[in-house]
Amino acid sequence: MGIGLTELGLTLVPVLIGLVMQVLLTAALVWLARRVALRRDTPFWRGMVWLPVAGGVAPVVGLAGTVVALLWAFQAVADQPPADKAGELASAIGGAMMFTAVGGIAGTLATVGSFVASVVGLVARPTSSATS
Repeated sequence: MGIGLTELGLTLVPVLIGLVMQVLLTAALVWLARRVALRRDTPFWRGMVWLPVAGGVAPVVGLAGTVVALLWAFQAVADQPPADKAGELASAIGGAMMFTAVGGIAGTLATVGSFVASVVGLVARPTSSATS
């Protein structure tokens, strides 16, 4: 008994909603960072425009790494004797989950850092070197 289209649809809906929310958050943060970069025309603030992009891409790269690592894990388990399969699979899945963790942490830090830097850039007074 396999998974039906209804179950697949119910599984994909939260994933698609999460993806749309992530794209909207990234777009909003890029807009905010560009606004700050236009207000403070320095190389630092122009470079900050890429931070929310990194925050949006990092989790996707982490999940892609997880999928690839899981594929390798299942291929490695297929070649093991039956007695060793459970331990090998658990070890390989644990390693694959590190991609998810690193992508999530990097994305969170980049997103929060971008938001904080943008708020600081909008609120703080320009220094004399930024105005000249």
